[in-house]
Amino acid sequence: MAPRRVALICPYSLSRPGGVQTQTLGLARALARAGLEVTVFAPTDGPPLASGEVRVVSLGRSLPVPANLSVAPLGLLPRAWRVPGGGFDLLHLQEPFVPGACLGTLVRARVPVVGTFHASAPASSLYRVARPLLLPLWEKMAARTAVSRPARELVTIYFPGDVRIVPNAVDVASLSRLRREAALARARMRREGRGTLLFVGRLEPRKGADVALRAFLLLEREFPGLGLAVVGSGPMLRGLRVLAKKAGDRVAFLGRLGGEEYLRVLGKSLALLAPARGRESFGVVLLEAMAAGVPVVASDIPGYREAAGGAALLVPPGDPLALASGLASVIEGEGLEELAEKGKARAEQFDWEVVAPMYLEVYAEAERKADAF
Repeated sequence: MAPRRVALICPYSLSRPGGVQTQTLGLARALARAGLEVTVFAPTDGPPLASGEVRVVSLGRSLPVPANLSVAPLGLLPRAWRVPGGGFDLLHLQEPFVPGACLGTLVRARVPVVGTFHASAPASSLYRVARPLLLPLWEKMAARTAVSRPARELVTIYFPGDVRIVPNAVDVASLSRLRREAALARARMRREGRGTLLFVGRLEPRKGADVALRAFLLLEREFPGLGLAVVGSGPMLRGLRVLAKKAGDRVAFLGRLGGEEYLRVLGKSLALLAPARGRESFGVVLLEAMAAGVPVVASDIPGYREAAGGAALLVPPGDPLALASGLASVIEGEGLEELAEKGKARAEQFDWEVVAPMYLEVYAEAERKADAF
Protein backbone atom coordinates (compact mmCIF):
# COMPACT_ATOMS: atom_id res chain seq x y z
CA MET A 1 0.00 0.00 0.00
CA ALA A 2 1.28 3.48 -0.90
CA PRO A 3 2.12 5.91 1.93
CA ARG A 4 -0.44 8.54 2.88
CA ARG A 5 1.84 11.42 3.93
CA VAL A 6 4.59 12.35 1.48
CA ALA A 7 7.18 15.14 1.50
CA LEU A 8 8.56 16.22 -1.88
CA ILE A 9 11.92 17.98 -1.60
CA CYS A 10 13.15 20.14 -4.49
CA PRO A 11 16.66 21.70 -4.35
CA TYR A 12 15.83 24.54 -6.77
CA SER A 13 13.84 27.71 -6.16
CA LEU A 14 10.15 27.30 -6.87
CA SER A 15 10.00 30.98 -7.75
CA ARG A 16 12.21 30.38 -10.80
CA PRO A 17 11.06 28.53 -13.94
CA GLY A 18 12.71 25.16 -14.47
CA GLY A 19 12.00 21.58 -15.39
CA VAL A 20 12.60 20.06 -11.96
CA GLN A 21 10.46 22.70 -10.27
CA THR A 22 7.61 22.17 -12.74
CA GLN A 23 7.72 18.43 -12.26
CA THR A 24 7.80 18.70 -8.47
CA LEU A 25 4.69 20.87 -8.35
CA GLY A 26 2.91 18.84 -11.00
CA LEU A 27 3.57 15.62 -9.11
CA ALA A 28 2.39 17.19 -5.86
CA ARG A 29 -0.94 18.14 -7.45
CA ALA A 30 -1.36 14.70 -9.00
CA LEU A 31 -0.61 12.92 -5.71
CA ALA A 32 -3.06 15.17 -3.87
CA ARG A 33 -5.76 14.25 -6.40
CA ALA A 34 -4.96 10.61 -5.64
CA GLY A 35 -5.74 11.23 -1.96
CA LEU A 36 -2.25 11.65 -0.47
CA GLU A 37 -1.24 14.38 1.96
CA VAL A 38 1.59 16.16 0.18
CA THR A 39 3.96 18.91 1.31
CA VAL A 40 6.65 20.43 -0.91
CA PHE A 41 9.89 21.69 0.68
CA ALA A 42 12.05 23.97 -1.47
CA PRO A 43 13.87 27.31 -1.53
CA THR A 44 11.83 30.27 -2.79
CA ASP A 45 12.60 33.83 -3.88
CA GLY A 46 9.05 35.07 -3.80
CA PRO A 47 5.70 33.38 -4.48
CA PRO A 48 6.10 29.86 -5.94
CA LEU A 49 5.25 29.68 -9.64
CA ALA A 50 1.99 27.88 -10.43
CA SER A 51 1.81 26.13 -7.07
CA GLY A 52 -2.00 26.06 -7.07
CA GLU A 53 -3.39 24.25 -4.06
CA VAL A 54 -0.05 22.62 -3.24
CA ARG A 55 1.29 23.19 0.29
CA VAL A 56 4.79 24.67 0.00
CA VAL A 57 7.22 25.17 2.88
CA SER A 58 9.95 27.65 1.99
CA LEU A 59 13.54 26.77 2.81
CA GLY A 60 14.79 30.32 2.32
CA ARG A 61 16.26 32.09 -0.66
CA SER A 62 18.35 30.55 -3.41
CA LEU A 63 21.77 31.38 -4.81
CA PRO A 64 22.69 31.25 -8.53
CA VAL A 65 25.15 28.38 -8.99
CA PRO A 66 26.75 27.41 -12.35
CA ALA A 67 25.78 23.82 -13.13
CA ASN A 68 25.51 21.64 -16.26
CA LEU A 69 26.27 24.57 -18.62
CA SER A 70 23.49 26.56 -16.99
CA VAL A 71 22.79 28.46 -13.77
CA ALA A 72 20.77 26.71 -11.06
CA PRO A 73 18.81 28.65 -8.38
CA LEU A 74 20.04 26.42 -5.58
CA GLY A 75 19.21 26.58 -1.87
CA LEU A 76 22.56 26.56 -0.07
CA LEU A 77 21.92 28.88 2.84
CA PRO A 78 21.69 27.20 6.28
CA ARG A 79 17.91 27.20 6.28
CA ALA A 80 17.87 25.18 3.05
CA TRP A 81 19.56 22.26 4.78
CA ARG A 82 16.66 21.99 7.21
CA VAL A 83 15.22 18.50 7.19
CA PRO A 84 11.41 18.14 7.18
CA GLY A 85 10.11 17.29 10.63
CA GLY A 86 8.28 14.12 11.57
CA GLY A 87 4.87 13.12 10.37
CA PHE A 88 5.79 11.82 6.91
CA ASP A 89 5.61 8.22 5.74
CA LEU A 90 7.99 8.79 2.82
CA LEU A 91 10.43 11.40 1.51
CA HIS A 92 10.77 11.92 -2.24
CA LEU A 93 13.92 13.79 -3.26
CA GLN A 94 14.32 15.47 -6.64
CA GLU A 95 18.06 15.18 -7.48
CA PRO A 96 19.01 13.57 -4.15
CA PHE A 97 22.75 14.30 -4.41
CA VAL A 98 22.38 18.04 -5.02
CA PRO A 99 23.74 19.93 -1.98
CA GLY A 100 21.15 21.62 0.18
CA ALA A 101 17.74 20.33 1.14
CA CYS A 102 17.93 17.04 -0.76
CA LEU A 103 21.37 15.94 0.38
CA GLY A 104 20.71 17.10 3.95
CA THR A 105 17.41 15.22 4.07
CA LEU A 106 18.96 12.05 2.69
CA VAL A 107 21.72 12.08 5.29
CA ARG A 108 19.28 12.34 8.21
CA ALA A 109 16.25 10.46 6.85
CA ARG A 110 14.59 7.97 9.18
CA VAL A 111 11.72 6.97 6.87
CA PRO A 112 11.82 5.43 3.36
CA VAL A 113 13.41 7.66 0.72
CA VAL A 114 12.75 7.73 -3.02
CA GLY A 115 15.25 9.57 -5.18
CA THR A 116 14.56 10.89 -8.68
CA PHE A 117 17.43 11.81 -11.00
CA HIS A 118 16.86 14.44 -13.69
CA ALA A 119 20.24 15.58 -15.02
CA SER A 120 21.75 14.42 -18.28
CA ALA A 121 25.38 14.95 -19.31
CA PRO A 122 28.31 13.00 -20.79
CA ALA A 123 29.84 12.74 -17.31
CA SER A 124 29.69 14.25 -13.82
CA SER A 125 32.77 15.47 -11.99
CA LEU A 126 30.69 15.74 -8.79
CA TYR A 127 29.66 12.08 -8.96
CA ARG A 128 33.20 10.97 -9.83
CA VAL A 129 34.92 12.86 -7.03
CA ALA A 130 32.28 12.34 -4.34
CA ARG A 131 31.41 8.74 -5.18
CA PRO A 132 33.01 7.19 -2.04
CA LEU A 133 30.98 9.54 0.16
CA LEU A 134 27.77 9.24 -1.83
CA LEU A 135 27.73 5.47 -2.25
CA PRO A 136 26.33 4.78 1.26
CA LEU A 137 23.59 7.34 0.58
CA TRP A 138 22.85 5.66 -2.74
CA GLU A 139 22.30 2.42 -0.90
CA LYS A 140 20.18 4.18 1.71
CA MET A 141 17.49 5.04 -0.86
CA ALA A 142 14.68 2.50 -0.82
CA ALA A 143 13.88 3.20 -4.48
CA ARG A 144 15.44 5.19 -7.28
CA THR A 145 13.93 6.59 -10.45
CA ALA A 146 15.14 8.62 -13.42
CA VAL A 147 13.07 10.73 -15.78
CA SER A 148 14.63 9.27 -18.93
CA ARG A 149 17.21 6.86 -20.27
CA PRO A 150 19.86 9.63 -20.58
CA ALA A 151 19.30 10.56 -16.93
CA ARG A 152 19.55 6.94 -15.85
CA GLU A 153 22.68 6.37 -17.92
CA LEU A 154 24.46 9.29 -16.26
CA VAL A 155 23.88 8.21 -12.66
CA THR A 156 24.48 4.48 -13.23
CA ILE A 157 27.94 5.19 -14.64
CA TYR A 158 28.97 5.90 -11.04
CA PHE A 159 26.34 4.10 -8.95
CA PRO A 160 25.31 0.70 -10.30
CA GLY A 161 21.92 -0.58 -9.23
CA ASP A 162 18.24 -0.57 -10.04
CA VAL A 163 16.89 2.73 -11.38
CA ARG A 164 13.36 2.69 -12.74
CA ILE A 165 12.41 5.16 -15.47
CA VAL A 166 9.35 7.21 -14.57
CA PRO A 167 9.04 9.94 -17.20
CA ASN A 168 8.25 13.58 -16.81
CA ALA A 169 4.61 14.49 -17.28
CA VAL A 170 2.27 17.32 -18.27
CA ASP A 171 -1.31 18.25 -17.48
CA VAL A 172 -2.84 17.26 -20.81
CA ALA A 173 -6.35 18.38 -19.84
CA SER A 174 -5.31 21.99 -19.19
CA LEU A 175 -3.16 22.14 -22.32
CA SER A 176 -5.62 20.48 -24.68
CA ARG A 177 -7.95 23.49 -24.44
CA LEU A 178 -5.39 25.36 -26.55
CA ARG A 179 -5.71 23.00 -29.51
CA ARG A 180 -8.39 25.01 -31.29
CA GLU A 181 -6.26 28.16 -31.15
CA ALA A 182 -3.24 26.22 -32.40
CA ALA A 183 -5.26 24.86 -35.33
CA LEU A 184 -6.41 28.40 -36.18
CA ALA A 185 -2.76 29.54 -36.17
CA ARG A 186 -1.91 26.89 -38.75
CA ALA A 187 -4.96 27.76 -40.86
CA ARG A 188 -3.93 31.42 -40.81
CA MET A 189 -0.49 30.47 -42.10
CA ARG A 190 -2.03 28.53 -44.99
CA ARG A 191 -4.56 31.27 -45.77
CA GLU A 192 -2.63 34.50 -45.14
CA GLY A 193 1.00 33.41 -44.90
CA ARG A 194 1.25 34.75 -41.34
CA GLY A 195 2.25 33.01 -38.13
CA THR A 196 4.47 33.20 -35.05
CA LEU A 197 7.16 30.72 -34.13
CA LEU A 198 7.94 30.19 -30.44
CA PHE A 199 11.15 29.63 -28.50
CA VAL A 200 10.92 28.88 -24.77
CA GLY A 201 13.93 28.54 -22.46
CA ARG A 202 16.72 30.23 -20.59
CA LEU A 203 18.71 32.48 -22.89
CA GLU A 204 22.02 30.66 -22.62
CA PRO A 205 24.12 28.72 -25.15
CA ARG A 206 22.86 25.29 -24.03
CA LYS A 207 19.24 26.06 -24.93
CA GLY A 208 20.08 27.35 -28.41
CA ALA A 209 18.09 30.60 -28.55
CA ASP A 210 20.74 31.96 -30.91
CA VAL A 211 20.20 28.97 -33.21
CA ALA A 212 16.45 29.66 -33.25
CA LEU A 213 17.00 33.34 -34.05
CA ARG A 214 19.55 32.68 -36.81
CA ALA A 215 17.21 30.09 -38.34
CA PHE A 216 14.41 32.63 -38.28
CA LEU A 217 16.59 35.20 -40.02
CA LEU A 218 17.22 32.66 -42.77
CA LEU A 219 13.47 32.16 -43.18
CA GLU A 220 12.22 35.74 -43.05
CA ARG A 221 12.65 36.50 -46.76
CA GLU A 222 10.98 33.27 -47.81
CA PHE A 223 8.11 33.78 -45.35
CA PRO A 224 7.60 37.55 -44.90
CA GLY A 225 4.57 37.00 -42.64
CA LEU A 226 6.53 34.96 -40.13
CA GLY A 227 7.40 36.21 -36.63
CA LEU A 228 9.33 34.83 -33.66
CA ALA A 229 8.36 35.07 -29.98
CA VAL A 230 11.16 34.43 -27.47
CA VAL A 231 10.05 33.45 -23.96
CA GLY A 232 12.80 33.43 -21.35
CA SER A 233 15.63 35.48 -19.88
CA GLY A 234 19.33 34.97 -19.40
CA PRO A 235 22.84 36.19 -20.21
CA MET A 236 22.43 36.06 -24.01
CA LEU A 237 19.54 38.55 -24.09
CA ARG A 238 21.58 41.61 -25.04
CA GLY A 239 23.39 39.86 -27.89
CA LEU A 240 20.16 38.36 -29.18
CA ARG A 241 18.50 41.77 -29.24
CA VAL A 242 21.35 43.11 -31.36
CA LEU A 243 21.07 40.20 -33.77
CA ALA A 244 17.28 40.55 -33.93
CA LYS A 245 17.51 44.15 -35.18
CA LYS A 246 17.92 42.69 -38.68
CA ALA A 247 14.33 41.47 -38.48
CA GLY A 248 12.82 44.70 -37.18
CA ASP A 249 9.72 44.20 -35.08
CA ARG A 250 9.18 40.63 -36.22
CA VAL A 251 11.06 39.27 -33.19
CA ALA A 252 9.43 39.81 -29.78
CA PHE A 253 11.32 39.21 -26.54
CA LEU A 254 8.62 38.47 -23.96
CA GLY A 255 10.77 37.69 -20.92
CA ARG A 256 9.82 34.99 -18.44
CA LEU A 257 6.19 33.98 -18.61
CA GLY A 258 4.22 31.56 -16.48
CA GLY A 259 0.68 30.36 -15.96
CA GLU A 260 -2.02 31.79 -18.22
CA GLU A 261 0.37 34.30 -19.82
CA TYR A 262 2.52 31.49 -21.15
CA LEU A 263 -0.48 29.43 -22.25
CA ARG A 264 -1.88 32.34 -24.26
CA VAL A 265 1.39 32.66 -26.17
CA LEU A 266 1.72 28.90 -26.65
CA GLY A 267 -1.80 28.49 -28.01
CA LYS A 268 -1.27 31.14 -30.70
CA SER A 269 2.03 29.69 -31.92
CA LEU A 270 2.52 28.20 -35.35
CA ALA A 271 5.29 25.88 -34.12
CA LEU A 272 7.69 25.45 -31.22
CA LEU A 273 11.42 25.63 -31.91
CA ALA A 274 13.54 23.67 -29.41
CA PRO A 275 17.14 23.83 -30.73
CA ALA A 276 19.04 22.90 -27.55
CA ARG A 277 22.64 21.84 -28.11
CA GLY A 278 22.56 19.01 -25.55
CA ARG A 279 22.40 18.01 -21.88
CA GLU A 280 18.61 17.89 -21.91
CA SER A 281 17.44 14.80 -20.08
CA PHE A 282 13.93 14.85 -21.48
CA GLY A 283 12.12 17.92 -22.84
CA VAL A 284 8.94 18.86 -20.99
CA VAL A 285 8.56 21.96 -23.16
CA LEU A 286 8.14 19.63 -26.16
CA LEU A 287 5.37 17.69 -24.42
CA GLU A 288 3.58 20.89 -23.41
CA ALA A 289 3.52 22.07 -27.00
CA MET A 290 2.40 18.66 -28.27
CA ALA A 291 -0.43 18.48 -25.75
CA ALA A 292 -1.54 21.94 -26.88
CA GLY A 293 -1.58 20.84 -30.51
CA VAL A 294 1.46 22.94 -31.45
CA PRO A 295 3.90 21.23 -33.88
CA VAL A 296 7.48 20.83 -32.65
CA VAL A 297 10.79 21.21 -34.50
CA ALA A 298 13.66 20.26 -32.19
CA SER A 299 17.28 19.20 -31.97
CA ASP A 300 18.05 15.55 -32.48
CA ILE A 301 19.56 14.96 -29.03
CA PRO A 302 18.86 11.92 -26.81
CA GLY A 303 16.53 13.60 -24.31
CA TYR A 304 14.41 15.27 -26.97
CA ARG A 305 14.40 12.13 -29.10
CA GLU A 306 12.98 10.18 -26.16
CA ALA A 307 10.34 12.79 -25.39
CA ALA A 308 9.27 13.24 -29.01
CA GLY A 309 8.96 9.54 -29.80
CA GLY A 310 8.74 10.26 -33.52
CA ALA A 311 6.13 13.00 -33.07
CA ALA A 312 8.43 15.97 -33.79
CA LEU A 313 10.71 16.97 -36.62
CA LEU A 314 14.28 16.50 -35.35
CA VAL A 315 17.27 18.28 -36.89
CA PRO A 316 21.01 18.31 -36.09
CA PRO A 317 21.78 20.42 -32.99
CA GLY A 318 23.53 23.76 -33.31
CA ASP A 319 22.74 24.12 -37.02
CA PRO A 320 20.54 27.13 -37.93
CA LEU A 321 20.44 26.14 -41.61
CA ALA A 322 19.16 22.64 -40.80
CA LEU A 323 16.56 24.11 -38.44
CA ALA A 324 15.41 26.63 -41.05
CA SER A 325 15.29 24.00 -43.80
CA GLY A 326 13.32 21.58 -41.66
CA LEU A 327 10.84 24.22 -40.64
CA ALA A 328 10.42 25.46 -44.23
CA SER A 329 9.67 21.93 -45.38
CA VAL A 330 6.83 21.43 -42.91
CA ILE A 331 5.38 24.91 -43.49
CA GLU A 332 5.29 24.50 -47.25
CA GLY A 333 3.77 21.02 -47.17
CA GLU A 334 1.26 19.38 -44.85
CA GLY A 335 3.91 18.71 -42.25
CA LEU A 336 2.50 21.02 -39.62
CA GLU A 337 -0.82 19.18 -39.48
CA GLU A 338 0.90 15.81 -39.38
CA LEU A 339 3.22 16.87 -36.56
CA ALA A 340 0.31 18.34 -34.61
CA GLU A 341 -1.68 15.10 -34.79
CA LYS A 342 1.29 12.93 -33.89
CA GLY A 343 2.18 15.25 -31.02
CA LYS A 344 -1.28 15.16 -29.48
CA ALA A 345 -1.25 11.35 -29.45
CA ARG A 346 2.26 11.27 -28.00
CA ALA A 347 1.47 13.72 -25.20
CA GLU A 348 -1.44 11.60 -23.99
CA GLN A 349 1.09 8.98 -22.89
CA PHE A 350 2.69 11.48 -20.49
CA ASP A 351 -0.36 12.86 -18.76
CA TRP A 352 -0.10 13.10 -14.97
CA GLU A 353 -3.02 10.69 -14.71
CA VAL A 354 -0.77 8.10 -16.38
CA VAL A 355 2.53 8.94 -14.68
CA ALA A 356 1.39 9.56 -11.08
CA PRO A 357 0.27 5.90 -10.61
CA MET A 358 3.81 4.87 -11.59
CA TYR A 359 5.12 6.85 -8.63
CA LEU A 360 2.51 5.31 -6.36
CA GLU A 361 3.89 1.89 -7.34
CA VAL A 362 7.43 3.09 -6.58
CA TYR A 363 6.30 4.42 -3.18
CA ALA A 364 4.64 1.11 -2.30
CA GLU A 365 7.81 -0.74 -3.32
CA ALA A 366 9.93 1.57 -1.18
CA GLU A 367 7.75 0.93 1.86
CA ARG A 368 7.89 -2.83 1.33
CA LYS A 369 11.68 -2.73 1.17
CA ALA A 370 11.82 -0.64 4.35
CA ASP A 371 9.53 -3.05 6.16
CA ALA A 372 11.80 -5.95 5.20
CA PHE A 373 14.71 -4.53 7.24
